[in-house]
Amino acid sequence: MIPSRSVHRVLRRLAWLVPWSTAILAGDALAQAPNLPGSPAGATGSNLVKFTIEPGDLVAPRGSHATAVALLRISPGWHVYWRNPGDSGVAPALRWTAPHGVTVGAPMWPRPQVFAGEHETTFGYEGEVGLVVPIQIAPDHAAEEVVLTCEASWMVCKEACLMGKGSATVRLRVSDGGNVSLPPEVVRHWLPRLPDVGTSSQGVRTRIVGSMLEISGPTRGFDAVTFLPHSDPGVEIGETGPFLGAIESDHFRIEVPFSLPPNAAAGEARRISGLVLWGDSLLDPSLEVGEKIPSSGSSSASASPPVGGSGSP
Repeated sequence: MIPSRSVHRVLRRLAWLVPWSTAILAGDALAQAPNLPGSPAGATGSNLVKFTIEPGDLVAPRGSHATAVALLRISPGWHVYWRNPGDSGVAPALRWTAPHGVTVGAPMWPRPQVFAGEHETTFGYEGEVGLVVPIQIAPDHAAEEVVLTCEASWMVCKEACLMGKGSATVRLRVSDGGNVSLPPEVVRHWLPRLPDVGTSSQGVRTRIVGSMLEISGPTRGFDAVTFLPHSDPGVEIGETGPFLGAIESDHFRIEVPFSLPPNAAAGEARRISGLVLWGDSLLDPSLEVGEKIPSSGSSSASASPPVGGSGSP
């Protein structure tokens, strides 16, 4: 049985999505912002957020990679969402068109803010957010220059929520060889804001105990450590989060209850994952963690080796 809190969360999500999906089908003319204080006249979901790909020109050798940033500049007072929006909202989506031999990877999401309201908690970004995007060039790619196009969509919210969309292009010039140059300045700006996915240098451990994900590790000198879950397919989290760590001495411990839908396919591989946050600043350390859920559904613990690290990938 899905926990009642999860049922309520799903119902809230559906209640939000119905009017906004209607607005998408009808176009931005029906998705204009109401007369909210501080909102520009005639504001729509598409002009409350300025979408660009930065930098607009990239250079990389064949057989290597380039890095771009899908940049969302958000009007003051409004916000967009993280990959897991929380109790309501819709995460930004990117759809790339690239020629054969050029592969655009999944975006990497910076550490989000937590928006805790009276009735719901959501995760997202104010001001601006840059989704870091890796672009791989095949060794046998023939063209010297290609143009990549990105179609983006998002939900932007204040007292009301609106769907928006935009498109941008990036020119990629492919060189014959040589060293890969330093990432552009805009990329270097966003790299420190990405969660670490490094090796075992920080001693964080995850394990599954029955229907609980346990996370433990050093506090690294911070007074607070929290966990934000991802939206993993086939896994229901008991609460929205954030999950606050219990701290003893210089170590923390976080317990995250979860359940599995009863109609899931037998033997289906599932994983529970999320983000460990130290401190409160967007520049404080964060770490991607996750654990495979045993297919047997047994209550025995399965522990991972330490994971973690600090800094940018």
